[in-house]
Amino acid sequence: IGDADIVFVFSTCWTKDMMSSLAKCIGRQCKPGTIAITTEFLMPLSGAIEPVEDDPDIPHGEYEMELVEKLDGYCSVTGGISTANIHRVVWLLYNKGMVGPSRIGVENNS
Repeated sequence: IGDADIVFVFSTCWTKDMMSSLAKCIGRQCKPGTIAITTEFLMPLSGAIEPVEDDPDIPHGEYEMELVEKLDGYCSVTGGISTANIHRVVWLLYNKGMVGPSRIGVENNS
């Protein structure tokens, strides 16, 4: 997913652990400014990714996202109102094949 500009996950039935794993995946692989949309549940907006024991070259450290907006609307799959949570990657670990952190400011993401 590292090349994605937008990631959508229909996460209505996901657990808290699954949302945490998704956030770490996005924090490790996606570029600054990537938009991640989840349904019903927020991803953790920040956290730390542990090093991979067998491969120290895989990025690890802290990541940060921000909640841009929450939108409610009818969803025929759930049969009721569903919430879309729009997150934006602010601080991440991996950018275009380079190991190391990158940061984007809100003012740079227009």
